[in-house]
Amino acid sequence: MKDLFASNRSFRHVWFSQLSGMLGASIMTVSAGIAVLAYGGSAAVIATILAGRSIGLFIGYLTLGGLTAFFSSKRLMILTDVVRVVSTATVAFGIVTGAFWISALAVILTGLCESVFTPASRALLPLVVGKADLLTANGMSAVTRNAMAVAGPAVAGGMLLLVDPILGVLINCVCFALSALALVGVPDLTRDGGRLPLTPRGYWSSLKDGAHAVRSTPWVWMFTLAGGLQMFLVVGAWSVLLPVASVQTGWGDSAYGVVLAVYAAGGLIGGLVAVRIRRHAAVAGAVSIALFSLAPLGLVQDSFAICLILVFAGGAALQVGNVLYDTLFQQHVSPEMIGRVSALMMLPSTAVLPLSYLIVGVAADLVGADSVLLIGGVSAAFVMAGFALLSPIRRLELVKDEQNV
Repeated sequence: MKDLFASNRSFRHVWFSQLSGMLGASIMTVSAGIAVLAYGGSAAVIATILAGRSIGLFIGYLTLGGLTAFFSSKRLMILTDVVRVVSTATVAFGIVTGAFWISALAVILTGLCESVFTPASRALLPLVVGKADLLTANGMSAVTRNAMAVAGPAVAGGMLLLVDPILGVLINCVCFALSALALVGVPDLTRDGGRLPLTPRGYWSSLKDGAHAVRSTPWVWMFTLAGGLQMFLVVGAWSVLLPVASVQTGWGDSAYGVVLAVYAAGGLIGGLVAVRIRRHAAVAGAVSIALFSLAPLGLVQDSFAICLILVFAGGAALQVGNVLYDTLFQQHVSPEMIGRVSALMMLPSTAVLPLSYLIVGVAADLVGADSVLLIGGVSAAFVMAGFALLSPIRRLELVKDEQNV
């Protein structure tokens, strides 16, 4: 990891962009909800704002994935960072004035920008580091992401003791600006002169090309389907029932924060472990994602210590799988299609997650949180384990050097 960071100036700029964006997002996750309540909002307002982001993501993944066919990934990332500076400032304005509908609309715009930024960033990384170094680069990104998941809430918690919570939202504006500035230092690695002019017909054609690439690549659509099922079966349950389980088990007021910190620490270790896996990467990644179910199963334990062990293991396993599949995707999908295919792959998961939240909430009231966590965790593990046995997955391997590409 040190060699890549020291020798590749462009990657250092991309990494700093990731660092600033992740830190800002993790601070805002804690601060925004508290700010809404501090300025007279309610839980319903918080839910509306969260729903706005999901709406923006869904619309964006469905309709904006084709932009990478007409504009360079770097330019799209800088543009969306700049727009998010404005949209996040607008969120803050809506909160402090009590016009929460303004915040909800601004968050939709933020979600739209995120739906462009994320696929573009996945398309940019292979151009910056080359396919042979992608595993290391993705591992570093996972380590950074989980380190910020620990540091961000800690920083936000300290800020809440000293300053107005709206400052956490405004810090996210600064982080988006820093991300854009970092990306300016990345050289232009694609030739816009070879791109077609943006027209309605050309854009529709680019979307169809992306859909065709997904349908014609068996492991891609299989992973998309399996990921959507896992999101529906277990990720929704984990997200909704974690605070519920923390209260019902009587582990104490700090249990929720401790579980999240341990989960992120596991993810940090998972990022380090993933870069060591060189053989049978697709199978190893699928099995690792299946083992994420250890985290929600930890929430049904009577012992808090056992819970933390399982949560740590689940967080580590998920990051191993994510790093491996991000790398496989970037190595085996043609560079010009990465942005479009990435957006379409994330669309099912984005669509089913709000539905999962709703069903989990109702089911937990009917049969209990523990039953929902057990059923969801076990069924999701079986889905991903079955995915690992499929022939296209067993044949899929990492590219070991540039000559093999």
